[in-house]
Amino acid sequence: CKDFGARMLPSWTDPFDKALRNGKDAERFEIVRITVNEGWVTKLLTPFIVSGAKKNTPEKDHANTLLYFGDAEEWRDILRMHNIYTGYVF
Repeated sequence: CKDFGARMLPSWTDPFDKALRNGKDAERFEIVRITVNEGWVTKLLTPFIVSGAKKNTPEKDHANTLLYFGDAEEWRDILRMHNIYTGYVF
């Protein structure tokens, strides 16, 4: 299941979000979620992917969630994000 990485992310991001947003410099930190959708089939399924992302993303995170549709091979290589079934935190 390709959304396995998305299901793993809260276990990584929530502790950072809680720790960083409770300090005196809370306004300096922000978590942005980027979902990469590659392949020509995803362009056909865009409305369904967007709808599913909205439904599965907490409303408080909608403003900080980006969906990318297109080729990301070059920056996946630069960031060493080769496993498409894994969520990455930077």
